[in-house]
Amino acid sequence: MTKYKILIADDDESIRKIIMKYFQMNEFIVLAVKNGEEAVTVEEEYKPDFVILDAEMPVMNGFEACKIIREKRKGIDYIPIIFLSGLLTEGIVIKGLEAGADDYVRKPFEPLELLTRVKNLLKMKDFITKVDLVENMFLTLLKSIEARDFYTSRHSLNVSNYSTRIGKELNFSKNEIEILYKGSLLHDIGKIGIYDKILNKPGKLTAEEFTHIKEHPGKGEEICKIIRMDPQILEIIRLHHEKLDGTGYPDGLKENEIGKLIRIITVADIFDALTTDRPYRLSKSKEQAMAILKQEAEEDKLDKSIVDCVSSTFNA
Repeated sequence: MTKYKILIADDDESIRKIIMKYFQMNEFIVLAVKNGEEAVTVEEEYKPDFVILDAEMPVMNGFEACKIIREKRKGIDYIPIIFLSGLLTEGIVIKGLEAGADDYVRKPFEPLELLTRVKNLLKMKDFITKVDLVENMFLTLLKSIEARDFYTSRHSLNVSNYSTRIGKELNFSKNEIEILYKGSLLHDIGKIGIYDKILNKPGKLTAEEFTHIKEHPGKGEEICKIIRMDPQILEIIRLHHEKLDGTGYPDGLKENEIGKLIRIITVADIFDALTTDRPYRLSKSKEQAMAILKQEAEEDKLDKSIVDCVSSTFNA
């Protein structure tokens, strides 16, 4: 089990000892100092997971120390901070919150109450850290696409724009729109693993080359599994080339086996591919692209309601 590192700053030695003993008994690493100035120095050197500050201390009080610690972290690497005070007036509480405190505990306090509040805030810290990690990895993947292939990067942005607009027109939830946004931005991430000479080939692909191209949904899914991407996003990455009649790839799914979000991105993907220049052909007009989409909808390859939405939304 990971041991959390707690910093306690209080000018009362007896309180420092109580907190140190109780938290050490509960498997925490405890750093203890007697004023705010020492707290700022120790926080910078040891980067604790949590800070407990007495509001009133000599040399530098808890409010000043809290402001400095928050400023140093500059909104990143979130650290929870609790104030201890014997006088929890409205003015003191507001002053502490303005300084950046997350919670207050009144003196004298029960060690169990303090421990419970600390544990709850640490859960929030862990959640925020995971969210930040996923977002950073997400941005890294997008940069990887852009560095690898400019067309794929631009195409992914277009598909994301089309997909989210379709989702809004069809009254999808805010969460579903977010999944559409992220899934479409990463739908072609697997092309990182496809040879340049195939991606940028000016002529028709051979059967062997097309087989290699068809590996990109699976490759993309594997890349994003490593960072534990949302399962719905993984589905979009893997299944965005599936068709309702079972002629798509990589799994040959049919009808209800293909979710609505995937159907949207499939249509948006084809629409953008048709209306932009490719190495092997010039772009088609919106009217020509829509004719192809409508034909595939008539053949039960694409969702007709989504194709109709594209036609009305983009005036195609």
